[in-house]
Amino acid sequence: MKLYSAIFALFLLLPSGTGNLPNVNSAPWDEILHQYVTQQHLVDYAKLKQQDWKKLREFVSGLGQQGSQPLSPTATKNFPNLKLPG
Repeated sequence: MKLYSAIFALFLLLPSGTGNLPNVNSAPWDEILHQYVTQQHLVDYAKLKQQDWKKLREFVSGLGQQGSQPLSPTATKNFPNLKLPG
């Protein structure tokens, strides 16, 4: 649940404006979660930093890039005041 809260908080920090969403490949994120998060929802940060820190940094930096994927109709309906940078 904390992970979902953190992701939601990131979306709240988006600056206002108009633009398009980045076309994000979630495969690196899925790999990181499966490899470094235990069944008890603990993260092995030391192992992550040693082995896949670059992959995590590249994924996170990609979230902040201007993209070509428009906001979905559902998102537009549910968040009418959300404007993306651009």
